[in-house]
Amino acid sequence: MVTLEQARMGNSPVLTSLMLGMSNGTMVAEKIFPRLNSTMTAMMLMALGNAANRRYDGLKRAPGGPFKQVEITFEGKKYTISQSAVDVPIPFEVIKEINAAMQLNQGQKMEIDRIGVSTGYQILTLDYEREASELASNASNYAVGNTEALTGAAKWSNENSTPITDIDDAMEVVRGKAGIRPNCILLSAKSYYKIRRHKQVLAQLSSVDRGAASLDQLKSILDIPNIFVGDATMDGQDLWGANTILYYTPNSLMTTTPFANVSLTEPAFGFTGTTDNGISVSPPFVKTDNETMVYRCKFHRTPHITTNGAGFLFQTTV
Repeated sequence: MVTLEQARMGNSPVLTSLMLGMSNGTMVAEKIFPRLNSTMTAMMLMALGNAANRRYDGLKRAPGGPFKQVEITFEGKKYTISQSAVDVPIPFEVIKEINAAMQLNQGQKMEIDRIGVSTGYQILTLDYEREASELASNASNYAVGNTEALTGAAKWSNENSTPITDIDDAMEVVRGKAGIRPNCILLSAKSYYKIRRHKQVLAQLSSVDRGAASLDQLKSILDIPNIFVGDATMDGQDLWGANTILYYTPNSLMTTTPFANVSLTEPAFGFTGTTDNGISVSPPFVKTDNETMVYRCKFHRTPHITTNGAGFLFQTTV
């Protein structure tokens, strides 16, 4: 008979819940690549063909006349999900010091657990952010004409540049390719700093608000409902560089994240395939050779771009 522990596949439900409850406000990978959960490490999604965006003759019908019949095709696309994992060792000496400072009890053990799990969580989510930023910042991953590298006076750090006009034009490019306007913008921290203080943006505000535009004011000025700022750094470098990305994500993905269950009948820019709710923690174990308690953290996830025409990449904005 399979025991409960076997059914859990060696994962610790208490520690996994602890890990799922943590957060890092600087991470935006799930904003541009929302999670889609799967029970397998390979998942098949149905993508609708372009039948809905074509012109058809003969749609007008006389009474008793024939009906125009169209052919709708669905293409199954297969996406794989990989695992990232890390072991976080807590030396016995550290545990001893903590135990000496406080009376040992369940709550104290949870503090030691929190150190191990939190460290693993931060490492794995930051690596996920790195992978997502590299995928979304690569111009070759976009449709032809859906990227622009700003140079010289066109950079948003130049007061004579036109970021609002640039973004409006890019929205039209996406609408023309994907048939729908972008509903999201991801600004790097550097891009956000410059655009909210740009004179073309400030000219849209009242004289009272001329210091810098807020996130909500930017949404109104740019006429887009969702703006996200990528603040994360790795080794002292901004992960999102000086990039800005416009993209479309179906509302069904945003309102039911992180574990939405949809098919790609809308031109979603991308998603993150996950298994086991993405994150899991094994029960801590002892390594006698170096006298440590080890916390093994695993993150099953892989970001994917699914519709390269549903996004637009600005590079070197500042």
